[in-house]
Amino acid sequence: MRKVILLFLLFLSVAGVRTQGQNITFSHLTTDDGLSQFSVNSLYIDERGIIWIGTREGLNRYNGNDIKSFKLNKNDPNSLFSNTVLRITGNKNGKVYLLCTDGVAEFDLTTQRFKTLLQGNVDAIYFNEKLYIGKREEVFVYNESTGNFDLYYHLAGKDITLSCLHLDEKKNLWMGTTSNGLYCLSGDKKISQPVTRGNIASIYEDSSKELWICTWEEGLYRIKTDSTIENFRHDPKNPNSICADFVRSCCEDNAGNLWIGTFHGLNRYEKSTGKFQLYTANANKPDGLTHSSIWCIVKDEQGTIWLGTYFGGVNYFNPEYEIYTRYKTGDTEKEGLSSPIVGRMTEDKDGNLWICTEGGGVNVYDRKNNTYRWYRHEEGKNSISHNNVKAIYYDRTNEIMWIGTHLGGLNKLDLRTNRFTVYRMKAGDPTSLPSDIVRDIVPYKDKLVVATQNGVCLFNPATGTCQQLFKETKEGRGIGMVASLCIDKDGTLWIAATGEGVYSYRFDSGKLTNYPHNPANPNSLSNNNINSIIDFSKIDYLIMNHTEPDHSGGVRALLDRCPNLTVLCSSSAKKFLTSIANEEFPCRVVKDGDTLDLGGKTLRFISAPLLHWPDSIFTWDEADKTLFTCDFLGCHFCEPSMRDTGIHPEFRRYYEAELLNYFNCIFGPFKPAVLDGLDKMPAGVELVCTSHGPTLSQSIGYVKDCYRQWAAPAVRPGGKKTVGIIYCSAYGCTRSCRRRSQGADRRRDAGDHP
Repeated sequence: MRKVILLFLLFLSVAGVRTQGQNITFSHLTTDDGLSQFSVNSLYIDERGIIWIGTREGLNRYNGNDIKSFKLNKNDPNSLFSNTVLRITGNKNGKVYLLCTDGVAEFDLTTQRFKTLLQGNVDAIYFNEKLYIGKREEVFVYNESTGNFDLYYHLAGKDITLSCLHLDEKKNLWMGTTSNGLYCLSGDKKISQPVTRGNIASIYEDSSKELWICTWEEGLYRIKTDSTIENFRHDPKNPNSICADFVRSCCEDNAGNLWIGTFHGLNRYEKSTGKFQLYTANANKPDGLTHSSIWCIVKDEQGTIWLGTYFGGVNYFNPEYEIYTRYKTGDTEKEGLSSPIVGRMTEDKDGNLWICTEGGGVNVYDRKNNTYRWYRHEEGKNSISHNNVKAIYYDRTNEIMWIGTHLGGLNKLDLRTNRFTVYRMKAGDPTSLPSDIVRDIVPYKDKLVVATQNGVCLFNPATGTCQQLFKETKEGRGIGMVASLCIDKDGTLWIAATGEGVYSYRFDSGKLTNYPHNPANPNSLSNNNINSIIDFSKIDYLIMNHTEPDHSGGVRALLDRCPNLTVLCSSSAKKFLTSIANEEFPCRVVKDGDTLDLGGKTLRFISAPLLHWPDSIFTWDEADKTLFTCDFLGCHFCEPSMRDTGIHPEFRRYYEAELLNYFNCIFGPFKPAVLDGLDKMPAGVELVCTSHGPTLSQSIGYVKDCYRQWAAPAVRPGGKKTVGIIYCSAYGCTRSCRRRSQGADRRRDAGDHP
């Protein structure tokens, strides 16, 4: 297999975050893990990141390792006074508040004690600066100094019962009811009723200050910042509609997508497309939802989404990590992999993926048709010698797949005949394999270098014989279990010897050199147990999105180290790079619309000249909705997670300030090109990889709007044109020139003309 590695010389190499069509894997907390009951009514995350879980049979605290349950103990006055916990909230400062069937309780995180604040029927609970409760049609606020609940507002009307509360940043109090819809009480106590009917289950405010109103039978309401209201209802004819009109809870992830818990499943809503994606429980998927009825949703500091289900405990997942396609095991070839333990892989000329497994032989995955073919050991038949496969090498020229097994020796699979030939260790035969445990295979001229449990040998495919290497020296005889091999561009063999560090071996001179870990030498290997060696020289492509010195300064060294490297760039970039490298080099000039086929993935190039550099291009990965923009839309802002979703709200203003400064310094002089670049960005971009600053996912629209605003042509008042005159002298008289000019200006304005 020819390894293809893309290198964008942007000083940034970040995997994008995409969630559309994602194959989510859920983790679970159930009664088997210590949860007191399967039905979860409420979730809350305190200031320490602890998960609080309210059930019908007590309160649960999950710290990431284990679950502790709190229940009523009649002999303990400091215990929970009611086991049915309906809602949980807190002040993020040492107090957790519980709405139970018998009233309201407070839990002190410092003393680990419960205190009953109010007994009797309470319908709603909410905390924002103060503790609010709802009783029938009245809202009360908890007075900590007196220990009483003071009346805040009486909602006029008949048969009104509050169900939920929310205070927005404008100090508007939103009040959901069980049958009368939604009310809004402004800061000056003016009342309105945006939603006139329905049982309101919960109220959620997202990062853009839009409100999402969950109802029992009326679907999901969206109240935009301009006060317009949108109602999402289930449409049986539209698979992209919300899955049910019974909606209980909402939560926004770090990418700006909305996760919605309903009676019939979990919905993911993407604002840009307006489409809902459904996730439901499936008994045949142990890593799916445990129950489709979702009661509550919260998000922790890491972006993990936590779900409370009606009868399936707690489910959780992180959308930012669900960026991979999972290929799972199956009972037959049609269903999936033969084993869940996967090792090395390679690719044949048709793009099929050959996957080594432990216990399941070799799996061949046809990515075009999404089908599998299994090669497993079958006694008495021409088959692979062992199902525990450790190594694989594809000889493209001769159409042969070389397979190394654990205890089964070396296998040769002729792809033209589909026949196996097996080479094993033979006791007393120095020309056979030194061990039946084969760990790695690499080509060397017309032979194969084979790593085994008992050293390294040079295998001759023509004769089927081996020559064990470097056993003539004491140091060489000490090499036993070898994990990985690599031959660099100079022909040096590198050996990862388990427990012995790394060796280099020269075939021409027979010189063997050991590079072990040395505690006294900080420049030695960090550890003697090396699992893999990768040859940096195998990089195939370098995509130059522009040739500014901080992006092109290492090209010369890269060309020297990567003999197979092909540079892809614009025509003007090739001229600059030729001058930088001081020689001709393998180069493919790409124009607007040209593509690069990587065998299953295609990149498209977009010309974007004069984005502060004359040779700039974009690179578009349509499959992953990822755009590499080089400096464009970036800034000199350090975010440890390298994602805009990781910017702490406290530091957001610093990012925005630096974004403007970066634009002014880098792109300000090229405003027409900026506008052209914005127009050339493909539709549907979900991730922007810039060379400086965090990658953009949730901030793409915001940054584009900023760039477009800043690049807009300035309007001169009255059409008056101005000319700037810059005085600069190399002789130290700039100041005097400026003063003389200012004096002349004053005399002119006074009418005193020389």
